[in-house]
Amino acid sequence: MNRPIAEAERFADAIGENLQSSNPNVQMSACGAVRRANLIVLRPQLAEALRHATAQSFAGCASTLDFLGGRFERVTIQASRLAEPSMIASILPNLINLLEHNGYSNCCSIPPDQTAALAARWKTFVESHKAEIEAGKRIPLDAPDITADLIAPGGKLSRTGKPDWPPAK
Repeated sequence: MNRPIAEAERFADAIGENLQSSNPNVQMSACGAVRRANLIVLRPQLAEALRHATAQSFAGCASTLDFLGGRFERVTIQASRLAEPSMIASILPNLINLLEHNGYSNCCSIPPDQTAALAARWKTFVESHKAEIEAGKRIPLDAPDITADLIAPGGKLSRTGKPDWPPAK
């Protein structure tokens, strides 16, 4: 066994505690240790950290959860946190990346009174596409449950060789 990994495993409890820190720098350092040592045993603590992470540490916690094989769990947590107006800017583009496209233009913001509906819509969508998400497949925009209410009003997804989505009305 690699010595640094063995040392990290010895300190897994302390690293797990640091994942729960309110200091984003401490959380990010803990995420780095988890990744370097592949501490899969800390996946539950990492998921919990993602449920409470601030915008500063959210992406690092999310990518580390993915690294540990928690892609669907990460996406589910992201969908639930979409209801928080302060998190939309960092989460919505990640969720939109589940869709088959090669570019996203976001012209407008989501009004705060619409974030709960957006989060509910994404939660339903994520649950119905669990297999594709777990397999890392992008979901085609012609899937019947893909509607414009998954993106910001006025937003557009571009596709190579196809018209932008959603189509102009």
